Amino acid sequence: MADDQDDRFPSERMERFIVRMPDGMREMIREAADANGRSMNAEIVVRLGQSFANWPPINIPIEFYDRAVNSPMEIREKVEKQINDAALRILEEAYPAPRQPGWPFHDLRIHVLQWYSDAWHPVDWDAWTRFRADEETPTIERRMTEAENYFVVLVFDEYRMIRNIIPHNYVLRNGKFVSAAFERLNEEERQEYNRYMTAITDTKQDRQRIRELRRKMDPALSLPPALGEKLREMLKGLTDDDTLDMLLKQVS
Repeated sequence: MADDQDDRFPSERMERFIVRMPDGMREMIREAADANGRSMNAEIVVRLGQSFANWPPINIPIEFYDRAVNSPMEIREKVEKQINDAALRILEEAYPAPRQPGWPFHDLRIHVLQWYSDAWHPVDWDAWTRFRADEETPTIERRMTEAENYFVVLVFDEYRMIRNIIPHNYVLRNGKFVSAAFERLNEEERQEYNRYMTAITDTKQDRQRIRELRRKMDPALSLPPALGEKLREMLKGLTDDDTLDMLLKQVS
């Protein structure tokens, strides 16, 4: 009986199949596997399994599919984003995210915090948009002083994890609160920066220009160390530690 036993590991008893991949696909699989915390083999198996799942077919005419595959990268990225956004909206309606005890941000992808009384406090989104439009906003303005007034905009991804932190700082000028960072730009640069911040896609040249503008603005945007540490305490667990460290380093 002992001779009939198979002493191999389970992985050694699995079926093997050699696959010839086109140029570049191996690296794509490696990047996807790293992003998902899986081995390349596991990534391939998962993706094959998903392709056989009982999902409705996507009826894209073959001529459009061929053209899309061979389109410039910016076109492919735009199509992918629109498809992903549409699918996400459907899934979010079908499977609402559960409420997270102790954290008030559930329903939107973007949230705002305001610093006052030695702590970060949530800001109502409607109030923030009115404030940014130079409308009177007592709930925000009564917390502000004539000197520096710090806010941070938190951008969450589809998994409710923080992916970006955008600092804001306002000062009082002639009875009106204005952006301390924009005070360092001329009017043309302000319009240029706003255009980049709301663009759906960007280019290498766009990103370089954003970095140039940010260098002019950074002295007015950087969070003081004490505010950064308080923010770290509040955001702990809402993304992985490495990402949080990177984001806080960018705004400090």
